[in-house]
Amino acid sequence: MLRKFSPPFRLAFAALLCVASSALRAHDPFEITAQAQLRTDTLEINLTMARSTALAVSTGNPEAPTFESADFEKHHAGFVAAAPKLFIITAGGPPLELRSATASLGREEDVDLHLVYPAPPPGARMLRFEAPHVGRLPYGYGNSLVVRDASGNILGSALLRKEEPVLEVQLAAVAPAPAAGPVGTQASPVPARARPNLFSSFLRLGVEHILTGYDHLLFLFGLLVACQSWRRMLVIITCFTLAHSITLTLAAFGLVAIPSRIVEPLIAASILFVGIENLLRHEEPPGRWLLTLAFGLIHGFGFAGALREAGLGLSGAALGVPLFSFNLGVELGQLAVVAVVFPLLLWLRTRPAFVRFGPPALSVVVAAAGGWWLLQRTILA
Repeated sequence: MLRKFSPPFRLAFAALLCVASSALRAHDPFEITAQAQLRTDTLEINLTMARSTALAVSTGNPEAPTFESADFEKHHAGFVAAAPKLFIITAGGPPLELRSATASLGREEDVDLHLVYPAPPPGARMLRFEAPHVGRLPYGYGNSLVVRDASGNILGSALLRKEEPVLEVQLAAVAPAPAAGPVGTQASPVPARARPNLFSSFLRLGVEHILTGYDHLLFLFGLLVACQSWRRMLVIITCFTLAHSITLTLAAFGLVAIPSRIVEPLIAASILFVGIENLLRHEEPPGRWLLTLAFGLIHGFGFAGALREAGLGLSGAALGVPLFSFNLGVELGQLAVVAVVFPLLLWLRTRPAFVRFGPPALSVVVAAAGGWWLLQRTILA
C-alpha cells in the first residue's frame, strides 16, 4: 500500500513507525527521588527508585530490565551492597561513612532505600552531596534531592544529573527553628546561589520530559492528525496546555492526588481512544477541544507525579521555581514538536494519496501504541 504514496510520506511514515516501535516504554525522568534529613546525631536519606533503575544502579548496566515485584528478594542483597556507592557526602573533611542501609519494596512497588550516616561534625558550615550513581543512568534521567535540617526546614534542593551531580547546602544559612510547631512549616529559603541552577535544571528537564515522553507526544500527535487548519490546531494546543497546567499545579501542591497506577493507564487509554476515534470518523471529530481539555487534565497528573514524589510540593518556597520552570520547559518542548509536525501534516494533506490513506494509517499506529501501553500498565504490570 505504501507504494501509492509519495517518497516524503513514506519517509515520514517509516520514521514514525521506528519511533513508535522503539519507544513503547514511556519514561519518567525522576527515576530516583531522595529526601535527606539532618537529625541530632545522624543524617538519613530515603530514596525511591523505579525497579529497572534500581537494577541499573546496582549492576552498573544502564540497559538493565525491570523485574517482577515477587522477585524483589533475589535482588535485595545487590541493592544493599550498592548503597555505599550512591552518595559521597562531605562536610569540610573526609566523606561521611555509611552506617547502615536497608532496602524494601514501596507502596508503588518501587525500591525504597533508607541510608543512615553520622551527622556532620560540630561547626561544619557546608554539606556537600555528590551522586556518582547518576552517571550510570540512561540519558535524560536524574536524582531529585531535597535536604532538610532537624526541624524540617529546607536547606536546598536540586536535580542531580550526569552533568551536574553535586548539591551543596549551607548549614549556617538557616536560622534555628522554633521549639514548637509541626515539622516542615517553617521553610527557609534556598540559598540564592542555588536558584539559577534549580531553574535551569527543571527547565531543561521539562523540555526533555515532553520530548522523550512518548505517550504524551503520541496523544498530541493523534489529535493533530485530524486537524485541518491552523486555527483548529491552536485551539487543540491551547486546551491541552491549559488542562495539564491546571492539574500539574493542583497535584504538585497536594490539593489533588491520584496514584500513578491509576493515572498511567488512563493516559494510555486516552491515546487508544483518540486513535480509534480518528479511525471511526473520516473528518475531524466535532467537540475535539472538549475531549482534549478532559484528557489534558489526566496528562497533567502524569507530569505532576514526579514533582510530588520528589518532595517539592511540601512547601511553596520549595515548589515555586521547579514547578514554573518544569512547566515552561514542557510547553517549549511541546511547541517545538508542533512547529515541526503540523506543517508537515498540512503539506501532506495536499497529496490525494495521503488524504485517503494517511490519517487512517497513522491513527492505527496511535491506537496500537496506546493499546500496548494500556496492557503494559494494567494486565502486564
